[in-house]
Amino acid sequence: MRQLFLGLILIIFLLSEANAAGKMYSSVLDSHCTSWNLNRILGKKSSCRSRAKRMSQAEVGCRLKKVTLNKNDSTMTDCIYERAGYNLGSTTVTLEENGICPRTIKCKRN
Repeated sequence: MRQLFLGLILIIFLLSEANAAGKMYSSVLDSHCTSWNLNRILGKKSSCRSRAKRMSQAEVGCRLKKVTLNKNDSTMTDCIYERAGYNLGSTTVTLEENGICPRTIKCKRN
């Protein structure tokens, strides 16, 4: 009788839906606050007005590494830039009509 009761409870648990309150945490709050509002002067609780950008979201400077003609179209120029920082890789920008590549640009970190 006991095994039948335990088996019945086990079947109920296995067949029922699991309603969990899962939360997705955003990494926006992980960065530190750069400016606070002035409510503390008025005796109220102060809160953060703006947070610092995370390193993965900030743009980095890219320096011109090499200039080549595009393989597919000879009227286009490929500007190859290297991201400033350790082991961040390189990126390529294509300019039309053999444009002149700027020496430095801002590019995404990833």
